[in-house]
Amino acid sequence: MAMTHSYGADVTTPAKRGVAFGYFSGALFGGIALGPLLAAFISKATGSILSVFWIAFFCHLIVLLYHLFVIPESLSLKRQLAARARHEEEIAAAAASPTSRAAKAANFLAPLKILYPTGPGTSRHLRMNLVLLAAINTLLFGASVGTGSVLIYYTNYQFNWGD
Repeated sequence: MAMTHSYGADVTTPAKRGVAFGYFSGALFGGIALGPLLAAFISKATGSILSVFWIAFFCHLIVLLYHLFVIPESLSLKRQLAARARHEEEIAAAAASPTSRAAKAANFLAPLKILYPTGPGTSRHLRMNLVLLAAINTLLFGASVGTGSVLIYYTNYQFNWGD
């Protein structure tokens, strides 16, 4: 997901970025919804659950090769060099200060500042909406991830499927 979002941020305009991220999330959750259905059809058609894993393996292999050899670099050479220069400056500044690494580790909530922007073009309502959306997303994602194991235990118990 991080790679997809970073690539999307590089190749879309800020105005279209939210739409692109929405498509990414839609594809992710669509795959989560349709994947088990497709796996059931494949295992029924082939008579073996192992075929699902082989197909998934080869699909992942194809996607890996596609990422390695087909998709171009998202940043131009000029932007790559600028990013490398900024990174080297940050490393040099961190090396000059022995406490900077410890300070960064202690301030692990610093990335959450993006949810509370200040400056021109921001408002109290924008900040409240960003925090609320992040909280809702966190709760729903946690619920969707946590439901999987509970559902497996419940169906094993309810239908006496046991090990």
